[in-house]
Amino acid sequence: MLNDLIIRIEMVGQFEKPIFIHKFRSMYSNAHEDFEKIVEQNGMDNIGKPANDSRITPFGKLIRKYFIDEIPQFYDLAIGNLSLVGIRPKTKEYWKNYSKEFKECALKYKPGLVGVHYFYLDHRDFKDIMQTEKEYLKRTEMEGKDKTDRKYLKKIFENIILNGLRSR
Repeated sequence: MLNDLIIRIEMVGQFEKPIFIHKFRSMYSNAHEDFEKIVEQNGMDNIGKPANDSRITPFGKLIRKYFIDEIPQFYDLAIGNLSLVGIRPKTKEYWKNYSKEFKECALKYKPGLVGVHYFYLDHRDFKDIMQTEKEYLKRTEMEGKDKTDRKYLKKIFENIILNGLRSR
């Protein structure tokens, strides 16, 4: 029963160590098996996710919109697989969209529960998200992770709570 409600996804963690993150299920069972087919049929959207993703359930759309599907990741934060703020965890396949240099720099740090791409309200495409992640890493290298994370967390919560930023 719990496996039907919470899913466990293998991601790439700090120093390229495999980690598992947990989410409330927002897609049909075995949806990962249809990933390539969906991308082949519909392509990717402007932020690097499968376009018109029919694997997402109607209830899944609702819980994603309000970040409810992310709640089990507080467990991943508690056990040390995630930091509070950072570049969101990605699969090995997803990291192929990034340069080797960027990946090496990003994976010096733990992935974040709260993604740095929510720092801005006006992302138009995947390039914008990548640029935000690069800016975050540059600031982290210059100012330190704690100072950068405090700055980002404040702005991200402002964007979500006051400006109505929602997930897709």
